[in-house]
Amino acid sequence: MRTMKADEQMVEEQPRQKQRSSFGGFSERDEKAGIKKSSSFGAKTENPRGKTKIRKKVESSGRISKKKLNNLKVFKKAKKRIRKVEVEIAEMKGYTKCLKQWIMEETTIMESAILEMEIEVGRVKRMNGMLSLNDQIINDYIKRMLGVFEAEDHLVSSLNSNL
Repeated sequence: MRTMKADEQMVEEQPRQKQRSSFGGFSERDEKAGIKKSSSFGAKTENPRGKTKIRKKVESSGRISKKKLNNLKVFKKAKKRIRKVEVEIAEMKGYTKCLKQWIMEETTIMESAILEMEIEVGRVKRMNGMLSLNDQIINDYIKRMLGVFEAEDHLVSSLNSNL
C-alpha cells in the first residue's frame, strides 16, 4: 500500500512484525512461515501448513527442571539405599558364615561334652554297681558275723545255764 502525505515522500507500508516477546515467543510472520516456536513450557512445536506437531521437550544442559532434579535426588537416594542394603546383605552373609562356623564349633564341643558325660555316667553306674555289690558283700558279712555272734551268744548262754 502506498500513501501520500503532504510534504513527504511516498512511503511503502509493510505489515508490522511482532517482536519476540519476553517469554520467548516468535512473531506472527514466523508462525505463518512454519518456523519453530517455543511454548511457555519449552516444548518445540511446528506449524508447517497449519499442522501442529509437538516434539520432545529439549532442555539446555545447564538447566534442569525441578521435577527432573527431584527425580535425580530420589534416584541418588535410592542408589545409596540400594548400596547400603547390599552392604548390609554382605555383612549378614559374612555374619551368617561366622555364625554357621561358630555353630559347627559349638556342636562339636557339645558332642564331645555329651560323649564325655556318657562315659562319666557309665563309670558312675559301674562304680554304683560295685558299691551296691560292695554294700551287699558288707551286709552279708555283717549278717554272718551277727549270726556267729548270736551263735556264740546262744552257746555262751546255754553253757551258763548248764553250769
